[in-house]
Amino acid sequence: MEIFKKTLLGIFGAKASYTKALGIDMGSSSIKFAEVSSSGGRFILDSYHIEPLPDKSISMGNIAEHMLVVDAVKRGLSSKDFRAKSNVSIVMPDSMVTIREMSFFGNLATSLEMKAESEAVQVTGNSIDEIAVDFCVDKHPKDSGKINLLLAIAKQDQVDERAQVMRDAGVSPRILDIELYAFHSMCARFLDLNSSLKSKDKIYLFVEFGHSKMLFLFMRGHDVVFTKEQSFGASALNQEVQSELDTDFSSANRIIVGQDDAPEKYSERILPEFVSECCAVVYRTLQLFYTTTFFIKIDAMFISGGGSKLSGLSSAIEEEVGVEVKPLEAFPEDDISSSINRENFFSDLPRLTTAVGIAIRNLFHDAI
Repeated sequence: MEIFKKTLLGIFGAKASYTKALGIDMGSSSIKFAEVSSSGGRFILDSYHIEPLPDKSISMGNIAEHMLVVDAVKRGLSSKDFRAKSNVSIVMPDSMVTIREMSFFGNLATSLEMKAESEAVQVTGNSIDEIAVDFCVDKHPKDSGKINLLLAIAKQDQVDERAQVMRDAGVSPRILDIELYAFHSMCARFLDLNSSLKSKDKIYLFVEFGHSKMLFLFMRGHDVVFTKEQSFGASALNQEVQSELDTDFSSANRIIVGQDDAPEKYSERILPEFVSECCAVVYRTLQLFYTTTFFIKIDAMFISGGGSKLSGLSSAIEEEVGVEVKPLEAFPEDDISSSINRENFFSDLPRLTTAVGIAIRNLFHDAI
């Protein structure tokens, strides 16, 4: 079944037609804002902002310090003249969402909502009041008499928590999306923009290298053939820098991103050892892919996320796994507002993948 074109784990407002959307991605180290407009079949990035978060405000997707996150969202919203505050998409981490397929014979007059809720209760073991449930219908079933549903299930309190942060910051989110599908939409967009990569015979690996985790998406054409999330990210490097150099979170981060001069100990030992760990995670994930599917190789790898910019990472992975590694750049220069500094944007783009992805998905006209 095709992945959702738009996942509505929550539609908090009325369905309507919009030409602008604001995607807000609350990550472990920062909150990313991306405002996108649709025009003539194209998506234009109008504005964006990255607002740093205090350390451990959000941990593994859980909001640990509500007011610190609210204040960061407020700062981000006031940093730019965002015009799509009435059409905001936010996102749930994949680890907080259960995806299930179900099939049954019937017709669309059947109460699909009741079927979906019943299945969700059975899958989770929770009462319907404790979970948020969304579903979409496969519009092209192989068996014309069968209805296929794809369910998205999350804990209601985690859904409410993320929505409440937005409300306390002064905006009402309209759509709650899922991180995996935002990433998938950007990967598919990237393939569409690069005609040389369009092949149903080739397997590409896309990796989102975030602060606290790595998301792996194996694709053949637009189809996802395997996914994996690993609880390993750039936060491990930050912690090592703090420990080895006797510094705090912010100072360590400035060293990692190159804002402060890095001591010899960092460049010669700490960073290479961390890059080696990253290569090991990628290698193990590839071996898992090969042993659990019938595929025997990948043709290329594309990386995004803040951690993807680490010095020497791409070349080290290439040497480890023997495939070409390139950055995932899914937004061409022609689709960026003239008010945006190009150099700054392409430097920030790896961290904006999810925020841009949920904004674009918000504007899809073939929504479920």
